[in-house]
Amino acid sequence: MKTKYLSFILLLLAFSSCSEKELSPISGSLGKPGIVTDVTVEPLAGGATISYKIPNSEDLLAVKCVYTLSGDRENEVVRP
Repeated sequence: MKTKYLSFILLLLAFSSCSEKELSPISGSLGKPGIVTDVTVEPLAGGATISYKIPNSEDLLAVKCVYTLSGDRENEVVRP
């Protein structure tokens, strides 16, 4: 008898927890952010300094830089 009640309660909990949750963005998007401008590369010994201006957009989270070293090896850096 106890197993029937326990089974019924577990079955009831399983069905009540299976509700579909609608996911939505935290805030409204303003569309695709603009591109970075005024990109300059200053070569240094063993590296480089890259400077740029970012667009004035609330949707911009980071800037991704993709570059190729000698050969076919492609690297990327993401900066917030």
